[in-house]
Amino acid sequence: MRRLVLCIFSLFLFVLVVPPIYLVTEVGATDVVSTDVAKLRTEAKVKRQEELEKLKLEREENKLRLQAAREAVKESNKTKREEFKNKLQEIKVERKKLTLEIIADKLDKINDRWVNHWTLVLDRLDQLASKMSSRADRLEEEGKDVNAVRVAVSDAHSKILAARKAIETQAANEYVIELSDEAEIKTNVQIVTDKLRQDLEKVKMAVVEAREACRIAIDALKVIED
Repeated sequence: MRRLVLCIFSLFLFVLVVPPIYLVTEVGATDVVSTDVAKLRTEAKVKRQEELEKLKLEREENKLRLQAAREAVKESNKTKREEFKNKLQEIKVERKKLTLEIIADKLDKINDRWVNHWTLVLDRLDQLASKMSSRADRLEEEGKDVNAVRVAVSDAHSKILAARKAIETQAANEYVIELSDEAEIKTNVQIVTDKLRQDLEKVKMAVVEAREACRIAIDALKVIED
């Protein structure tokens, strides 16, 4: 009996001092998993940073192309404006000549004004998307699942880039009233103004889609923060 008690006591000490193998294994596995998760998060953060740098580069290149397109249109318009003025002199009714000159000038200014406005809007949306991405990084460090935000922000960046390309195309468009046939002038004015309106509407839709994509990303971020 005494020997049995000693055996049981020895076994108790062994278990107390030497932890079971499954506990050692479990702790080791946890350490490995934690290291792997940290590594994956670091790699993902580096990749996101590279993507943001790429987007920034594309944005700068887009601005340069936009500026080049506007300069090219300005030069082209000089020649076409001279041709327009020469043809305008052939119109006998002074009031009609003045009206046409005002309309032609207004078409150019309307296009420029909207191109400038939408460019500023997209700049603000870009800043907003970048801030949301940074906020998602901090939330992820806190252990939050930010995958939905990542997807939404990526979509927002894509929509913003698409809208910038639409603006770039719009900036290169020219709206010149055809004056070859005086009897068709009224119709030609309507054709050009309708074309401008339709083109601007297409760009507006692209900008609205970019803004909506940012709104969706904001909502996804709010869900995590609440």
